Amino acid sequence: NTSHSTLVTITPSSISPSFPLFPFLPPSIAEQRVRLSADERRREYYDEQRDEFENYVEEERDEQDERTREKTEQWREFHYDGLYPHYPRGW
Repeated sequence: NTSHSTLVTITPSSISPSFPLFPFLPPSIAEQRVRLSADERRREYYDEQRDEFENYVEEERDEQDERTREKTEQWREFHYDGLYPHYPRGW
């Protein structure tokens, strides 16, 4: 029985480039700029989406309020019996 012991030498070129040799090092200035720029684009996109949704909700609410006012006025006119003063418009 002969046992073989193999010495494995790891060199920087034998390590995959996606594996960080020094994970504790801070990102480079270029990497930080890329991240900041992506963050800014993402923030602008979501701000725009939020603004569009808020406008949509406001328009829907205004339309619903108008429909409610119209229905209330129609109900008051239909049930008005002439004995009491007419409700002021928009009340």
